[in-house]
Amino acid sequence: YDPTNTCLAVSGANNSWVTIPALNLNTNTVTFVAWLNLASPQNNWAGILTCRHGGTQAGFNFSDTKNELVYTWNENTTYQYHTGLIVSNGVWSMVALVVTPTNATFYCGDTPGLLRSAVITLNNNNELFSGSANIGHDDTFDNTRALLGDIDEVAVFNHALSPNEITELFVAGVSA
Repeated sequence: YDPTNTCLAVSGANNSWVTIPALNLNTNTVTFVAWLNLASPQNNWAGILTCRHGGTQAGFNFSDTKNELVYTWNENTTYQYHTGLIVSNGVWSMVALVVTPTNATFYCGDTPGLLRSAVITLNNNNELFSGSANIGHDDTFDNTRALLGDIDEVAVFNHALSPNEITELFVAGVSA
């Protein structure tokens, strides 16, 4: 990313994140992708893209061990499963979460660097995503769950991207 790139700068201050309309997915097969440039170690459970409205408690966020990728799914019962994937501070990184009925696969690729992955084998129920969602914040609490840094190119796919498709997105972003 060149210095003139514009992105969402989330500071942890109230309303520095973006609230988006309902995604209306009603699925357990979905992919979330985002590019992050973290300013510092993340707050416990900081959100990348989360939805906790309209009967949904799901999303992509960080754990209580700071920059580790985790997810919230199945009525908020998955957060205790740790991936071991740590996102670096101060560099652009592509992160992705691919949820299927039987597992969740996480990806993290720092620039420049390699794309790493981790899989959590666990049944995932359908989530509705019928309420508003947040980019850069998990709004179960106040601003303590805001991402600290920049977020860009957030994408939601209503299907599970393959490992090759994730790699192609990462390579395209690194070479741009």
